[in-house]
Amino acid sequence: MLASQHYLKATGRDVSGVYLGVAMAEPSNIVYADELARATGLEKPRAIQRELEKQGIAVFIGKNGPWTTRDLIAEAGKRKIGLDKPANEEDYL
Repeated sequence: MLASQHYLKATGRDVSGVYLGVAMAEPSNIVYADELARATGLEKPRAIQRELEKQGIAVFIGKNGPWTTRDLIAEAGKRKIGLDKPANEEDYL
């Protein structure tokens, strides 16, 4: 799937799931605004965006509100607990 097709799906511009006559599978890696609202307990899109950014999660704004990916959430979690550093980092200090 092309990146532009992911963008269209993520921003709600392709509500039918079809783009240029090609059926698209639901991109399970994307976390949409409604799921982010449930996870954060926040309702307003800007509040959700601020909370994600505060947690170090890259967030994008689409037509239907903020969205991110499960991979970006996982990366932020790894950074938070220090798993993003190489095991031998002290050798470089």
